Amino acid sequence: MAGATGHPARTRHWAVILPLAAGILIVLYTVLSMAVSTAYLITGRVFLAGPGHDWQLTTASLPQVASGQVPPLDIEYLPDLPPGLRWLCAAPSLLYIVVLVLVTVLVVMALRRLAAGISGPALARPWQVMAAVLILGGLAHAAADTVAVQVLREQYHPTTGFGPAVTTAVFAIPWLIIAFGLLAAAIAAALNAHTAHHGPARSSSSPLK
Repeated sequence: MAGATGHPARTRHWAVILPLAAGILIVLYTVLSMAVSTAYLITGRVFLAGPGHDWQLTTASLPQVASGQVPPLDIEYLPDLPPGLRWLCAAPSLLYIVVLVLVTVLVVMALRRLAAGISGPALARPWQVMAAVLILGGLAHAAADTVAVQVLREQYHPTTGFGPAVTTAVFAIPWLIIAFGLLAAAIAAALNAHTAHHGPARSSSSPLK
């Protein structure tokens, strides 16, 4: 019986570490894939392609065109577009990468504080920052995407009538990111309320140490 001492603690330890590590690996893979794709858009070239591949991308590769927000453009190679336009079209993806990295760091920070027995405002703060990052990042993503769509429409389809820019902005908002931001804000409020009613919690074990 004595040999079983400590097994529940080890189980709790791996129950935290394994899903956290798996989640971080998935985030890293997603960030790396998006970073490479975004670099392709900015440069206009597939610089990791093998021999014999057409290294230049066309306007069909622009996210705003591929998603259907902008009708198909006259086929042009991306390196022939102004650099500012390529950066503008890639801006939503860049913002998404930044938000994803920041949120992952904040989740790890929140878990470490919880495991260390920290409570009160210090425990809720990562969730508050996370809520701001998700909500503001989602709105910035929508703004950048809307501007890119409007610029492409005016440049390539100047005689075609489209809906107002505000309609485009509403459809461009990544609502799921905004929803997660609201959930993070709710978690922060709940942690603050719990501390106010029950006082700071104490914990002597930390599965993330």
